[in-house]
Amino acid sequence: MNIIISQPRYLPALNYVNRLCCADSFVVFDIVQRQPREPHNRNRLLCNGDPKWITIPINASNRAMIYEMKVAGSEWIQQHKETIRNYYLHAPYYNKEYVELYFRGIEDVLVASDFDFTTCIVHTFMNLGELLDFKPILVKASEINDEVIDSSLGPDKLKAICLKTGAGLYISGPAGRDYGVADAFHGSGVEVVFHAYDHPVYKQIDAPTFVPYMGFFDALFNMGKDQLINLIKKPMNLIN
Repeated sequence: MNIIISQPRYLPALNYVNRLCCADSFVVFDIVQRQPREPHNRNRLLCNGDPKWITIPINASNRAMIYEMKVAGSEWIQQHKETIRNYYLHAPYYNKEYVELYFRGIEDVLVASDFDFTTCIVHTFMNLGELLDFKPILVKASEINDEVIDSSLGPDKLKAICLKTGAGLYISGPAGRDYGVADAFHGSGVEVVFHAYDHPVYKQIDAPTFVPYMGFFDALFNMGKDQLINLIKKPMNLIN
């Protein structure tokens, strides 16, 4: 079984969606401290060819753990729908129903979970899978009860999650090379590989030059659903 462990992402980019689609088990890594500048609760979309941030408002200190993050209300849901419409209404494959599906049920989930951020993101992942014809196998790290995981730090925490879940192959993002992942896993019995994503280039409405790693709606509305599904279902490019 392969496993990917990654911090939550709102409006994930194509490399992240490829991992969600292809992982045997995807652990939402919410047991680390939030980083305000990281895209846990935000990503960029193109507006008239310029990348603009779209952000879920959060109630949490800068030192809070991700699983402690609370979403600030639900008014942003309709605002984000309207923003996406305004940005992509004239894109060749814009479809309002795709936007509605991604946001479907979020307000109810927020209320039921006391506005828990990770629960909200997990729900969007499931909606995204339905939209793009895959079913992600998701686990919240905060719901894995294990003393070794809780007491471990850095890449040792990742290794502990792999051992607890019985994974034989850990797929790291490319930054893991500089994070000491390979050294931490040495002798553990868990093989480590790195996801080397080759971002596709496609025509973006009103963009003079291609801008990679936008939120997935950019590719969906510019290249179409069928082509995007084919892309995300391609096997991950894995290197040692």
